[in-house]
Amino acid sequence: MSGIVQYNAIPVSGIRVEAWSEATGGWDVDISKGTLTNGANYKISGLPPGEYHVNVYPLNYQDDYYRVELTNSDIQNLHFPFWAA
Repeated sequence: MSGIVQYNAIPVSGIRVEAWSEATGGWDVDISKGTLTNGANYKISGLPPGEYHVNVYPLNYQDDYYRVELTNSDIQNLHFPFWAA
């Protein structure tokens, strides 16, 4: 899964993006970057199919999360737009 962590439509670096599944035990984390690679500034891969909680825990912005169903294909464009907390 991949996407953009952004503030005012600008990619934000240093934000922890974590995906975990209680059902499968799958877990991975990435730290967002200030630039885009293939249209994303974070990417989490290698997880088994299942339902995942995808959370971000920024210091200066409001926490956010998604619940997603991961199949055998990648989830793209899972964006986290932030506003000041």
